[in-house]
Amino acid sequence: MAENAAGVSEPSPASPFYKACDTVFKPGPPGNPRVLDSSKSSITIAWNKPIYDGGSEITGYMVEIALPEEDEWKIVTPPVGLKATSFTITDLKENQEYKIRIYAMNSEGLGEPALVPGTPKAEERMLPPEIELDAELRKVVTIRACCTLRLFVPIKGRPAPEVKWTREHGESLDRASIESTSSYTLLIVENVNRFDSGKYILTIENSSGSKTAFVNVRVLDTPGAPQDLKIKEVTKSSVTLTWEPPLIDGGSKIKNYIVEKRESTRKAYSTVNANCHKTSYVVEKKELPDGRWMKASFTNVIDTQFEVTGLVENQRYEFRVIARNAAGVFSEPSESSGAITARDEVEPPQISMDPKFRDTIVVHAGESFKLDADVHGKPIPSIQWLKGDRELTSTAHMEIKTTDFATSLSVKEATRVDSGQYVLLAKNVAAEKCMLSWKPPLQDGGSDISHYVVEKRETSRLVWTVVDSNVQTLNCKVTKLLEGNEYVFRIMAVNKYGVGEPLESDSVVAKNPFVVPLPPKAPEVTAVTKDSMIVVWERPASDGGSEILGYVLEKRDKEGIRWTRCNKRLISELRYRVTGLIENHDYEYRVSAENAAGLSEPSPPSAYYKACDPIYKPGPPNNPKVTDVTRSSVFLSWGKPIYDGGSEIQGYIVEKCDVSDGEWSICTPPTGIKNVHMEVEKLVEKHEYKFRICAVNKAGVGEHADVPGSVIVEEKMEAPDLDLDMELRKIVNVRAGGSLRLFVPIRGRPTPEVKWGKVDGDIREAAIIDTTSSFTSLVLDNVNRFDSGKYTLTLENSSGTKSAFVSVRVLDTPSAPVNLKIREITKDSVSLSWEPPLLDGGAKIKNFIIEKREATRKAYAAVVTNCHKTSWKVDQLQEGCYYFFRVSAENEYGIGLPAETSDPIKVAEVPQPPGKITVDDVTRNSVSLSWAKPEHDGGSKIIQYIVEMQAKGSEKWSECARVKTLEAVVTNLTQGEEYLFRVMAVNEKGKSDPRALAVPIVAKDLVIEPDVRPAFHSYSVQVGQDLKVEIPIAGRPKPTVTWLKDGQPLRQTTRVNVSDSTDLTILNLKETSKEDSGTYEITVANVVGQKSASVEIITLDKPDPPVGPVKFDEISAEKRRKTAFYGLK
Repeated sequence: MAENAAGVSEPSPASPFYKACDTVFKPGPPGNPRVLDSSKSSITIAWNKPIYDGGSEITGYMVEIALPEEDEWKIVTPPVGLKATSFTITDLKENQEYKIRIYAMNSEGLGEPALVPGTPKAEERMLPPEIELDAELRKVVTIRACCTLRLFVPIKGRPAPEVKWTREHGESLDRASIESTSSYTLLIVENVNRFDSGKYILTIENSSGSKTAFVNVRVLDTPGAPQDLKIKEVTKSSVTLTWEPPLIDGGSKIKNYIVEKRESTRKAYSTVNANCHKTSYVVEKKELPDGRWMKASFTNVIDTQFEVTGLVENQRYEFRVIARNAAGVFSEPSESSGAITARDEVEPPQISMDPKFRDTIVVHAGESFKLDADVHGKPIPSIQWLKGDRELTSTAHMEIKTTDFATSLSVKEATRVDSGQYVLLAKNVAAEKCMLSWKPPLQDGGSDISHYVVEKRETSRLVWTVVDSNVQTLNCKVTKLLEGNEYVFRIMAVNKYGVGEPLESDSVVAKNPFVVPLPPKAPEVTAVTKDSMIVVWERPASDGGSEILGYVLEKRDKEGIRWTRCNKRLISELRYRVTGLIENHDYEYRVSAENAAGLSEPSPPSAYYKACDPIYKPGPPNNPKVTDVTRSSVFLSWGKPIYDGGSEIQGYIVEKCDVSDGEWSICTPPTGIKNVHMEVEKLVEKHEYKFRICAVNKAGVGEHADVPGSVIVEEKMEAPDLDLDMELRKIVNVRAGGSLRLFVPIRGRPTPEVKWGKVDGDIREAAIIDTTSSFTSLVLDNVNRFDSGKYTLTLENSSGTKSAFVSVRVLDTPSAPVNLKIREITKDSVSLSWEPPLLDGGAKIKNFIIEKREATRKAYAAVVTNCHKTSWKVDQLQEGCYYFFRVSAENEYGIGLPAETSDPIKVAEVPQPPGKITVDDVTRNSVSLSWAKPEHDGGSKIIQYIVEMQAKGSEKWSECARVKTLEAVVTNLTQGEEYLFRVMAVNEKGKSDPRALAVPIVAKDLVIEPDVRPAFHSYSVQVGQDLKVEIPIAGRPKPTVTWLKDGQPLRQTTRVNVSDSTDLTILNLKETSKEDSGTYEITVANVVGQKSASVEIITLDKPDPPVGPVKFDEISAEKRRKTAFYGLK
């Protein structure tokens, strides 16, 4: 509603409804735009929500693309936008680069775009393989026997990697079902058993690399058979067994072993020991040939060795071991030990010494020396060190150390007294035996003979010792006789009445009736591989009077000094396969024969034989071909033969044949050439030739390979081509300050012209470019970020052109951010925005650093050092001051170049709107306006004011005046038209919001009834002082003013006068007198009417004399009373 002198107007029409809420703006740019994946026709991108949503919920996102060299952007998302924060752009051109940007949308519209760093290319992304093992698969996978094993492993890689499952020791996976896709692989084994335990190895591989992982699987089952069952010792009544635990324990700790035995004459085993809780093994024995398996261990076998007792001398036995686990389940028995005869083993002492001790050892005085040797024999021999006839013992100067199987003599700081011959004596007592037999007595004494008593006596002694006091048969074996001693034996029969007279034998010497065999001749080797040899030999010339029981074969490495046995048991044949040899090592062999008397001396050693696979002639060279042809030569190349015959290829022979005469001739030296390529020269132009190549090794010349077809010798025209290395097909990364080296093999006939270039720039002059007919190289030392980019290589000759490019990324700090702009300035803040650097230095931009500097200072101060967006509001600035700003990007290599504002920025804002607008005057063609200054000038001086008007019915505001004062007269209006007016203040930062006049103004002459309104009704003034009375007046047209004093027109003089202005009438009284007192009336009148008002002026002065005459009222004697009457004039 509007109000004037006449009152309040009717209310205006109601406005639309407005919601009381915060102001809504367009959102900021999406955060962290990035490429997730790419293919030859698509690029997948992702981003985060904007940090600033403009005060309104984000309703969607829009994605645009453009070619790098163009600014025409194309929308690739639906018109309504995307809800998700990722999107796959499809239908792209292979190997084409694109610019990509993303907008966020809210209720106000599209916000600022966020540009995906770089120019992503639509190309197949090469990702090295990755295996994501679940946490459960990183532990040991435990599964019960007969269940199903499932190993599910997610995998990644581009292209899809090739999947291969294997077992650690090469076990078969025939029972496994394997399923593989590009994202996972699954291995299934049904009905598992103990043999499925172990390490399962997964290997995935593609062109970008390979990755390996493994899964440990434990199947809970009965244990496997114990390993390496051996006979450690045999006596006449016992056999000592050793073995290794089973390779597979069934997923549970082995509780005990069960040992069984079986006589060879029986078929069933009997348990020897079935309850060993420490090692949980059971040992069984079987008597040969027809016995059965029986337990040999009646308690739990704790260790992996066990001595079986209670055996019958000279009886042959077999032994085996059974494992038992915590579940109480028995494993399958181990393999049999083989036939073993229960008898005491006797071996004469043997000494093994380093061959160097056979020669005289020279030692300097003051030096130390040591003699050591290995000693063997059964029983364990006694050891003595002798020098001359004196036995040596340990002293401070000499130390002797002896064990059961080795001895050493060490002398410290030798002197000449220590010279001489040292003798090592090892001896044991070989126990001999004797078989006695007799007949029953002629007279049994009237009672049956119950048994016999056998006694023995050495002829050198008088005392008889009992051999056996309860012999039930007519024979007896006497053992433990000392070799070389003479004995007498006697036998006495016993019945129930006592012991009869003895039968005494003749004296007999305890010695073997046989001698050891002669040594066999030197053995020979018939078949050789890299890890085995077959050794053969002949029988010795004499068997010593006793049948040969077997042979002992020994080997010695040429690099070693000791002979080692090749066989654990006696060899019954005249040949033996020696295994476990080291490839390319040389070995010699010797053999000894054994009969009842013992082991013969070893044979002479064989020649040395190298452990290597046999050698044959090589196969044909692989893939022979013509690589180039000139007018007089042909270039050939080939590969090594697939089969080299077991020997290294020593060279190649090349032959040629002129088709016109059909004769082959050699082109290489007779010994061949080492290379797998050759230029055959001195050929006749336009002639047709054939070629063939042979490989040569130690065995000779192999089969030839023909070069396909025939070749006509003539100059060859070839379009240019180049071979980009796989590393150059990827992005080439090089550290700043390092050297960039691009080496590219090229070809073409004639030699192509080479041009290097760089997209979006020039190659630095410091670059060194070298070019030959076969390669070109570009070397750039001390590279920096500006050397990043796409380098192009163009080859051209008369046959065509060929181009390629190499993308180079210099790992440096980033370049300067681009497009640094001042988005907004207030009285205490500046809002900046920028775009990421064109060069990120080869690493992801981590953050931006914003700095400020007052124009009066030289040093920058940090505002923020960890900004993760491309805009920032710098606040807490000093109003009215000038500032410079700069922004730097930071990556893992450091802080890059800054982008700076070129001119200082004054911290000020546009002013506030002007104050209230007043209409001072209106005519038929003009309006006079005035207004008040803005409450705040924005920190910068008001330069001018802009007055705009809008005619009724028009939506356009037009400028009508620019003034520097607080008033303006708008002219050239159309009479009778309505106009709206508004005023804007302008400072150096821009225009303020407009202040509009509340009501429209009609352009017409204004008629207003006159009015006069004195500020006061009376004025007081001291006589002699000046008085100025200002009376406000109003009216349109301007009213005439009339002054009256006490009802009479005011007479104006130089002392008393009246002056009028537009809105005032002024009465001026100079040096007032008493006559100026009175009532003054002001009358204003115009065509509309008139109006009057009055004011009273009072002059202040001292009073006049009283008015006479003086009168007397009464007189008395006592006092006189005088009364005076005063009058005022």
